[in-house]
Amino acid sequence: MKQRYHSIANLALLLGTVAAATWWGLQLVSAQPPREPVVGLPVASAPTAQAPLDTQPVAGLFGPVVTADAAPLRLVGVIATGGSGTGVALLAIGDQPSMAWRVGEDVDGHGTLVAVEPGKVTLKRGAGTIEVALPAPKSSVEGIVPVH
Repeated sequence: MKQRYHSIANLALLLGTVAAATWWGLQLVSAQPPREPVVGLPVASAPTAQAPLDTQPVAGLFGPVVTADAAPLRLVGVIATGGSGTGVALLAIGDQPSMAWRVGEDVDGHGTLVAVEPGKVTLKRGAGTIEVALPAPKSSVEGIVPVH
């Protein structure tokens, strides 16, 4: 009787193995090519200007919403995309937490962000422009030079 249970168990395991191998074989054979080929975008046809992005829905994730006032503007960080002047700037107004601003957005009464470059941003206020640079990094240990 015991041998009969072993035979039934062996048969069940064999059928399960054959079923799994068949299923995987069908999955590999029926693989379909991608529906649309992936084509690289030439550098010359990259978009030059983007519509301003509405950041209000996620503004609360980065701290309280900053209101326009005469507080000083500090550049905390930049994400510059190539040499075209586009990107994102992380700006702090007064003692408020820093917020991300895209090129083309109005920076709460301080002007419109017109260019983001490595190390500095340019804002247009009225007929003039304002450049705000990143502060020089401070080395905590003498002899270590920060890399830019």
